[in-house]
Amino acid sequence: MVERAIDTLSQVTGQAMHGRLGATGAGFTYHALQHRLEELKRLCQQARVLLIWDESHHASGQDGALNGANQWGMALLALERHVRYTLALSGTPWRTDGSCLPLLRYVEISQPDGKVPGDGSTASPSRQLQPDYVYTLQEAIRDGICRYPRLQLVDNRSIEMTRFHPSTGRRETRHYQSIPHLLKHPAIDYRALVRLDAPLQRILDRGGDQLNMLRHRDPAAAGLVVASDIEHAEEVAQRLEDQGASVCLVTSKAPDAHARLEAFRDDTIQWIVSVGMVSEGVDIPRLQVCCYLSHIRTEQHFRQVLGRIIRRIGTEDGECYFYALNGSCQGICRL
Repeated sequence: MVERAIDTLSQVTGQAMHGRLGATGAGFTYHALQHRLEELKRLCQQARVLLIWDESHHASGQDGALNGANQWGMALLALERHVRYTLALSGTPWRTDGSCLPLLRYVEISQPDGKVPGDGSTASPSRQLQPDYVYTLQEAIRDGICRYPRLQLVDNRSIEMTRFHPSTGRRETRHYQSIPHLLKHPAIDYRALVRLDAPLQRILDRGGDQLNMLRHRDPAAAGLVVASDIEHAEEVAQRLEDQGASVCLVTSKAPDAHARLEAFRDDTIQWIVSVGMVSEGVDIPRLQVCCYLSHIRTEQHFRQVLGRIIRRIGTEDGECYFYALNGSCQGICRL
């Protein structure tokens, strides 16, 4: 969130960043940036300005040109010719649509994909981001900045699926040795799987047991549940409350969602349940457990959610715990 970024930058530099009289800098959302372009251009022409843009994967642009850029990318590209310095930050510096991030450097690479008919070539050109600096999760764990993530994938080695044949009416039972094996069946939808009572409750139980152990040492330790949609989030919150847990439900449906989120940050409530509002850019270091029940299975989303529970606040919180169904995200195996 912009407010947290402004506070952190002020602490690091010792300078006011609130954007008012006497301030050294200001912070804007991507949406607000495009409405302040003219005054920001004038400022950049009059002074040496450092433009810091966090979560850089939200902006898109192709080869530094306006063609193919989204609105946020266009705003950044419009400032490029006037600003003196830029610093782009992201924990997931790529876009799922394959487009490039504006203002960043890419190199052409060859990527084998089979022969192209007619020209005899065996590779197609692709672009690879060339960052100036990479700080890995392994380095952050070593430096005591991030917790070591314990990823636990819930599975079942004896799954039965029973259905009735549409033409004969015969009852058919099939057996599966794992959830990834089950997901190969065309009739199985992962979105529906995370809603089924047994796997949903299993993940909540595992996460709840771990959170209870952590709270014996730190009563402020908390857990995050990422649901598939608002209805799903409401169901999960009700389940947790029925088990005696304290819960904060934060969704876009609630008009006071941001106020609830801010209140939860400094509270001792056990769980926060959300869909997307706590998946990116939210800093709540007391979160140490995550139950991932979202239907989104991209590596980018997984890494963003994992980032909510890995930020250390002391010397005794060296680990965090992430629970999901086996097969929820291929990115888990590449950390």
